[in-house]
Amino acid sequence: MIINFLFLGVSTLVANNVGN
Repeated sequence: MIINFLFLGVSTLVANNVGN
């Protein structure tokens, strides 16, 4: 579903931001 894809993208962005 599009919602799953959107959530995955946001999660990746947050993880990248926190990792940095």
